[in-house]
Amino acid sequence: MPVVEQEQPPAPTHRVTYDYDSTALRVGTLEPGSPESHQLTQRYQRFEAEYDDVARAWNRFGEPRGIDWFSKSVQHEALELERRSTALDDGDDVIVDTVSMLTMSPTWEQVWGKLQEPVLENLRSVTRMVRSARRHRSGLQVDAVQNWVGHQNRRLGELTNSLDQGEIAPAAALAELDRISRLVATVETAVARRRDVVANAAAATSTATAARV
Repeated sequence: MPVVEQEQPPAPTHRVTYDYDSTALRVGTLEPGSPESHQLTQRYQRFEAEYDDVARAWNRFGEPRGIDWFSKSVQHEALELERRSTALDDGDDVIVDTVSMLTMSPTWEQVWGKLQEPVLENLRSVTRMVRSARRHRSGLQVDAVQNWVGHQNRRLGELTNSLDQGEIAPAAALAELDRISRLVATVETAVARRRDVVANAAAATSTATAARV
């Protein structure tokens, strides 16, 4: 019987994130003393500590070869290190994007668009579910929720224009985007789980609040 060679997992990379050095430089461009700068510096310090810990863990792990890869403990450790490295890379991107926004760097528009995209996708998801619900559910106030979706889209557009015109501080815009993001996620979850009362109340309350501003 011929021997079939089993495919071997790729050797791990010991480079945790490729933007580490440039991230440190960007954090150093923040204006000292502001609350936003203090918070981001603390976040970077936590990121740096985790980076060092993961880098040391990769070094201890080494580069298993051949039959070593078929040990479940080796595979588990490799997967865990890859997970932590991916989380660090994502955290690095968040820090860099936040610095770009707070300093209104030349890339702020691209970063702002990237930050908005998850919110916009959640709004599109709500729209799709509400259209389907019109045919199958009587408890959901479809028109009210659709109007709410339109309002959130307009609000995001207003934030973009205000940033472009210098009418709102970047930190305030980021805080407002975070508020909208959490609200949209709440409504999306409520619609998806058929919690119509929650979805109706959230949409009505947020629209009424915005109308008074």
